[in-house]
Amino acid sequence: DRKRYIFEEYQIAERFGQVLHLKTTSHNAFFCVCKATQKYRTDNRRPETGSPAAGFPECGNVLFRYVPAAAVAYLFFFYALWWIFFTNITCGIGLLAVASPMAQEVVKMTPMAAASMVGIIGLINGLGRIFWSTISDYLGRSTVYVVFFLIQIFAFYALAETSSAFIFQLIVFVIISCYGGGFSCMPAFLSDLFGTKELSAIHGKILTAWGMAGIAGPLLLSWIRETTNSYSITLYFFSACFVVSLIIAGILKWRTSVGVLIEKKHL
Repeated sequence: DRKRYIFEEYQIAERFGQVLHLKTTSHNAFFCVCKATQKYRTDNRRPETGSPAAGFPECGNVLFRYVPAAAVAYLFFFYALWWIFFTNITCGIGLLAVASPMAQEVVKMTPMAAASMVGIIGLINGLGRIFWSTISDYLGRSTVYVVFFLIQIFAFYALAETSSAFIFQLIVFVIISCYGGGFSCMPAFLSDLFGTKELSAIHGKILTAWGMAGIAGPLLLSWIRETTNSYSITLYFFSACFVVSLIIAGILKWRTSVGVLIEKKHL
């Protein structure tokens, strides 16, 4: 029947297995690195006590002293973060799901070469999480997300235009590093904005974007691919999504910067 044909034609089960394997591998690698470096971690911030702040940051990059998990639903910052997290994962996981067949169809890579590329993608995903989260400690989380979207706007557009196997793989690796980095920087971004007292609950709310993106990304890409018979349209669409996310990330960066400047005047 038609459903069976679609599953076999687009190798949906195999792609889902590849994505699950890559995510498990990268998560385990990231966990091992975190555990290995945990004993070197220092935390010089003062303990969080008292009631929620009315509106201004206390120090450094923390915009709010403490925001309860139930209150984030009333803040622009939460929905802005939810959207940029959703788009970053939707496009990244969508690319992961079809990396191998797209490489074989678009740039004529052999199945073995495409499989090797998928294996390297798992490594790049894990390394991207470490690299970008480290960079964010110096540049700031809002700046790094702006950089993510600037890179991916041009990367997805270039991916739709290239016919070189080497350039194709290079672009895919850059995109996947941003995908992993966007995921790893989110908890720190949340703590910068809302404090750490109820960070776990707030992070759980943000992770609903991850769950929805895990469904939306592969399905959206497969639907557009089946409708247009081309991967290029999907890549252009993802590039356009990142334009919207760049605007939102820019507004978020501006609003948080203004908040910090106002707070400094009150010190």
